[in-house]
Amino acid sequence: TSAGTFLLAGYERILTMIVHVAMTVLVFYFVNKKKSFLGILLCLLLHTVIDFVPGFVQGASIKGYIGKPFPMETAYVIIYAFLTVMAIVGMVITVSIKKKWKKG
Repeated sequence: TSAGTFLLAGYERILTMIVHVAMTVLVFYFVNKKKSFLGILLCLLLHTVIDFVPGFVQGASIKGYIGKPFPMETAYVIIYAFLTVMAIVGMVITVSIKKKWKKG
């Protein structure tokens, strides 16, 4: 196994921690607003999407779910770009909720 594979695994874990912290903050925010069911449902939906997309892209690269299969390297680029965007969205959510809590 190459060193790059271990670096990618570490990068993926960092992205995952950011997303999970954001979802935890989101649930706490909705619980604080007395809308815990909505918060849990939203986080469950987000988690499902975040788990589904990488698996689907990997399957598409191997089995061609959406047409002709494409190289696994392309799948990795798509997957890590998606996870990076989700982590950025998670950081934005966390910062915006933090600002709302400081005001309220």
